[in-house]
Amino acid sequence: MKIIFQKFVVCRLYPPGGFTNYLHSNPFANHPFDKKIEAAKLSHEAAHEQTKCKMLETYTQLLLAPTDQLSADALAERKLALESMRLALFPKV
Repeated sequence: MKIIFQKFVVCRLYPPGGFTNYLHSNPFANHPFDKKIEAAKLSHEAAHEQTKCKMLETYTQLLLAPTDQLSADALAERKLALESMRLALFPKV
């Protein structure tokens, strides 16, 4: 006996109004799992903002720190740190 596998294209028929209407009328839209995902996204965004605030504080302190007693190597490292922080905080648009 020979079994033949075929690929079938499954086409979902959405209610009148199309996919957008389907999303708004989705019975699973208010599932508690969706709320957990939304809470996790908000928590992640808050942590990202805290990280950027801390990086901005460090950038400001490094920028305002006196450099007259730093060696040439330390000045080079400071310059690289400021450059990378500046690019992370203020990306080119």
